[in-house]
Amino acid sequence: MRKLTLIIVLVLTLFIVSACGECKKDSDCENKKCFTVSCKDKTCDYIPVPECCGNGIKENTEDGAVGNECTCPQDYGFCQGSSGQYLTKLCNDEKTECALDFKKGAQKMSSTTYRRAYSGNNFKVTAYYNTPFNLDADTFRVDIGLESIQDKASDIKITKLTLNGKNSKSKDIILGEKEVNKYILDTETSISDEIILDFTTTEQEEKISYLSILINFEYLYDSGRTKLEKTESFKFDLTKAELIYANPTSQRACPDSCDDDNAGTADSCSASTDFFCSHKPIPNACGNFKCDSYEDKCTCPQDCGKCDGTVGEYLESTCYQNKCITQIRNQVSITPETIFEERNLGKFKLNIYYTYNKPFNIKEDSFKVDMDLLSVTEGSSSPKVTKVVFLESSTLLADKEVSLLFSGLGDSKSVSMPVTFSMVDEYDEKITSVKVYYEYKEQVGDEVKDRQGSFIKTLGNIYFINPG
Repeated sequence: MRKLTLIIVLVLTLFIVSACGECKKDSDCENKKCFTVSCKDKTCDYIPVPECCGNGIKENTEDGAVGNECTCPQDYGFCQGSSGQYLTKLCNDEKTECALDFKKGAQKMSSTTYRRAYSGNNFKVTAYYNTPFNLDADTFRVDIGLESIQDKASDIKITKLTLNGKNSKSKDIILGEKEVNKYILDTETSISDEIILDFTTTEQEEKISYLSILINFEYLYDSGRTKLEKTESFKFDLTKAELIYANPTSQRACPDSCDDDNAGTADSCSASTDFFCSHKPIPNACGNFKCDSYEDKCTCPQDCGKCDGTVGEYLESTCYQNKCITQIRNQVSITPETIFEERNLGKFKLNIYYTYNKPFNIKEDSFKVDMDLLSVTEGSSSPKVTKVVFLESSTLLADKEVSLLFSGLGDSKSVSMPVTFSMVDEYDEKITSVKVYYEYKEQVGDEVKDRQGSFIKTLGNIYFINPG
């Protein structure tokens, strides 16, 4: 028993001596990775090897790589643990960087739809965004459609979107803006675009409230006399929506595809686009959001607007041989309007009939004036109309030099004339009048004198159309 006890004591003594690092020579010491060892004064002395992962020192370089939690967890500690509600520490695929990234399954798509009537048009706006929102990769998508369009509006084009909100400090901020320039062709179609959030923040995670979208748009308004270009804007308050964003630090990358299914844009993504998709308009291509000189509403409605709908009271737009033209609507009936007057010119009287079509087609129709001689005073003779002029105020619409000599009572004369003015718009309503020049002979004693005169008759409003 004593012998066994002695053996145990000797073993324990040797173990303690070994644990204390006592040595006689270098080879007695245990080799450790990232350390050089030597035996000094019977003690193993371990010296860290510089830039070696496992030496217990956080260094800029570890085994030839940049030192961090992913390249050398032995010295830096492991890349793990949450940071806020939505982010966690993760190594990238190459295991070269420890960064903040979204927790798995943390994001979900949110959407909200709003409707609003503005300027007689009923807009429908739907917003799509991730919750939480990744500032480095996500976009705020906006779809805009029209559930009804006022009768006098056409060519409605969304020109710009601005997303606004309040941060956690109740400060109003512009979250992002996007130039759009897209037509809403009809109530069956809508436009879609994406806003990249671009604002300064030092927060890792934050909630943005009181979201709103400022929508700028333009359209043509039919005033009844002409079409006016209108530019307006209105704000959509997204009262139910909150944007919770997170600001990861992980390495950014482009999405798998940037194809927007539009042949008019060049789609790309790179560091120069900040790793967001870019859709750059291609010059002279249909779909580049610009109505080029060789395009029109029939060949490229997405850039120029749709060729349809009424134009004024009597016309409609239609495509003909790939050109957008206007024509008289099928249900429109062209009716002649006649204004009668008995005109007493002192020395003679006329029954006059002024006739024109309603509406008046400047490419086909003519003004017509019919005159009957009712009476001639004694001493007067040879009444004659020499010129007829149609006017809008002082602007000449049509004129004709004539020589209409009345041979006797009951004699009738007529003059017809096309218009001589040009129209830029498809239609216009003008307040018109007629000026008639005349002459006659008057017996004064033994002498016969030539007399001249003129008179003006106001016709009122005439609706002119310029189809084609």
